[in-house]
Amino acid sequence: MVSEKTLKENIRQYWKYAEMAFENRDYNTALTMYYKCMASCADLKIYKETNKVPSNHSKRFRVLQNKFPKFYRPLDRNFSHYKDTYDLRVEKETVERIRQDARKLTKKTEVKAG
Repeated sequence: MVSEKTLKENIRQYWKYAEMAFENRDYNTALTMYYKCMASCADLKIYKETNKVPSNHSKRFRVLQNKFPKFYRPLDRNFSHYKDTYDLRVEKETVERIRQDARKLTKKTEVKAG
């Protein structure tokens, strides 16, 4: 069952593992975890406003685009990089940009992630 507490725990956990992977130069894993952190931040925002969590990326993007553009933009901008982790190696510079976006979204949700 979804709860605000669970979403906050997910944000902290994704951030923690993203940082560990980044420090170990495992950039694909780091990018994946930073993106999941951002998605959980978006889900927390949606949950606080609607008491629901979207069941997939498409629904999440639709809600964010219409109601929460400050959360939509970084997720949309970085989605292709997230998908790249399935079959490409990502560069440190790309991960650093996504890391900054994840940090900004965690601050907007007021969750202490790192």
